[in-house]
Amino acid sequence: MMPHSAPPPNSPEVEESLVGAVLIDPECLREIDLEPDEFYIERNRWIYAACRDLRSTGSNIDFITVVEHLKELGKLGEVGGPARISSLINNCPTSMHAKDYAAIVREDAQRRKALLIASEIAAKSYDRRTPFNDFIPEIIDKLSHLVMCNQSAVHWQFFLSRLYDEIENACEDPKDIFGIPTGIYDFDAITGGLIRGEEIKLSGEPGVGKSILAMQMVIHAASKGHPGAAYHLEMRGASIARRAISAWSKVTTRAMRTGQLEGDDWEKITSAIDAASSIPIYMSDSSTWNTAALRVDLERLIMLHQIEWVLIDYEGLLTDNPDRGDIERSKIISSRLHGIIKDMNLAGLVINDMNKEGIKTGSGGQASLAGSARSLHDADSIWILKQDKEQPNVLKLISEKLREGDTGKSRVIEMYKTTNPTLPEFRNPSKGNGKNSKDWTV
Repeated sequence: MMPHSAPPPNSPEVEESLVGAVLIDPECLREIDLEPDEFYIERNRWIYAACRDLRSTGSNIDFITVVEHLKELGKLGEVGGPARISSLINNCPTSMHAKDYAAIVREDAQRRKALLIASEIAAKSYDRRTPFNDFIPEIIDKLSHLVMCNQSAVHWQFFLSRLYDEIENACEDPKDIFGIPTGIYDFDAITGGLIRGEEIKLSGEPGVGKSILAMQMVIHAASKGHPGAAYHLEMRGASIARRAISAWSKVTTRAMRTGQLEGDDWEKITSAIDAASSIPIYMSDSSTWNTAALRVDLERLIMLHQIEWVLIDYEGLLTDNPDRGDIERSKIISSRLHGIIKDMNLAGLVINDMNKEGIKTGSGGQASLAGSARSLHDADSIWILKQDKEQPNVLKLISEKLREGDTGKSRVIEMYKTTNPTLPEFRNPSKGNGKNSKDWTV
């Protein structure tokens, strides 16, 4: 254990060697994405910043220009004058290892930031006025960004190169569904399926069947070899499983609950359970999840099981910041959840409830989603599930937002559900005739 008097992590020799390397060979800056504040020793920070300033204006970087620029900034005396700059050049072992020096400087900076976060944890842990569940999500976000967000902006050619590779790979294996298939054919045709790194929000009136539809979609995805995690904060896991097995076996949930099975119902149920047991879905029905705990659990599942998607049922029940107002809580939760999905490259399917006005008028639309307007901006696409007023067994899945959708296709998808309310299943009959077809189900 390090003593409290130990200095923060830093490497004076490495910092000086890096600055010397830049002074000897300014082209090193093309391969270094360090920020000046990542240097621990201030005088090294000012010399490095001066070199970056000169490069940004297209000026040459050498002993004379750096000295003059530092003189203009009033920092030449602080860095040790011309003599110290000359010594940095003379004492630099080689400019060939500039990237290695930069990596060490960055790691030291990250360790110092980690110590600051640790100090913040200690201070807030001792302060009983700060609710524990309020500050822990903030701390985990800071730690996550310390690891993930350590790269400065780069020339967009980097992303153009990625795009080229994606298009090239797509051409080698052309397909209509380029994401994770949900089995809802019109939905997949419009969206390309569930897309990793993107968030789909699904809303609708209470009882319309959002959870049933969402679970049907992710079961299909998992059955096609795409593992994922489902977090049900409202319903018991056994109830979710019962619905899934009912849809699969065609035995009603009522028959399962009452034990009044008929004919070969038992064989259908056991066969469905055996088949479902091999599908890579990891599920929780705890009602205590917050975004910090989700991030940690998803990291675990990615490492152990390489999951590709996450289902949150539903967003409004996450327990972040209970002392805040509903709108403020919604804003915080939506922003954190969107960050998790994007940072972890997961396909996100997030269920949202409707606000009172949306339920009352049945008008739908983005404005009918409960919570902060931030939630609308965070989503990559928004879908509303609505009951058809004329046909009791018909629902419409309506697209209200598509960030990169195919606008040439209809955005209203007709969904058919069985007339038996205890047989939870949806059909989208665009493929085949929709009757007696196994294609649409899991």
